[in-house]
Parts: sequence; structure tokens; C-alpha cells
Amino acid sequence: MATLSLRMGDDLKQKAQQLAKEQGVSLNGFINATLAATLAQKETPRFSATG
Repeated sequence: MATLSLRMGDDLKQKAQQLAKEQGVSLNGFINATLAATLAQKETPRFSATG
């Protein structure tokens, strides 16, 4: 497992900490889950309903 130092604005960190707390996870867990979901969404092919 890799270690990453991340710089972010204080306001962004506070918002992320609040969301993590509401979800009952650590800030690290919240950031990992959010990043994983974003990457999965980008990797999923999008199909048009019209073909």
C-alpha cells in the first residue's frame, strides 16, 4: 500500500472531515472511497440510449 501526502485547502478538508464523520469513516477512508468511485465512473463505458 502506498502512502501519499496531500495538500488541500482548510475549507475542503473541513468539509471532507464532516462528510466522513457523517458516514462513520475516517478521513482517509472517505478520500479513498470517493477517489475509487470517481475512477470507477470514469472507467465505466457509457452507452447511449439512442444507440
